Amino acid sequence: MTETQAELRQRAEDIVAARLVVTPAPGDADRILHELRVHQVELEMQNEELRRIALELEEANARIQEMYDMVPIGYFTVNHKGTISEVNLTGAAMLGIPRASILNHPMTQFITKGDHAAYYNTRQEMIQDMTPRSYELTMTRAGGKQFRVRVQATAGQDRETGMPFLRLTLSEKEPAT
Repeated sequence: MTETQAELRQRAEDIVAARLVVTPAPGDADRILHELRVHQVELEMQNEELRRIALELEEANARIQEMYDMVPIGYFTVNHKGTISEVNLTGAAMLGIPRASILNHPMTQFITKGDHAAYYNTRQEMIQDMTPRSYELTMTRAGGKQFRVRVQATAGQDRETGMPFLRLTLSEKEPAT
């Protein structure tokens, strides 16, 4: 729970008053010293609150990262150059390749040549109109085995660079029986 500035000030005043053995005389130097002590306590309390919030954010981030990696759908982020910048563990498992061997490689490296044009065209359209798309692709696992995936794709823009990127979710389709 975040305190208001007035509540923070009052708590700081109470702490300074509790620390003082002697009440300062009403002179300017004493008043300034008192103000400095109060501000110091306010800053200490704000720093404590920031540390607590930072710890909560770290814990939440760890939970989100765990969920991201363990969902039963492959998540890929493809940058403006068509290179994979992020992939979850499920996506790496779908391809049968360690995550580190996927990052910074072109997405087309894992798509069959017959689907390169469809992937490229859809990617270009999404970057231009930023409209989500659903489509299917044939991909290749380590060892050369092909498999079909359903792709749900959204486009976005990097806040820092303004460059477009794609977020892809891949779910493996069951082979026809």
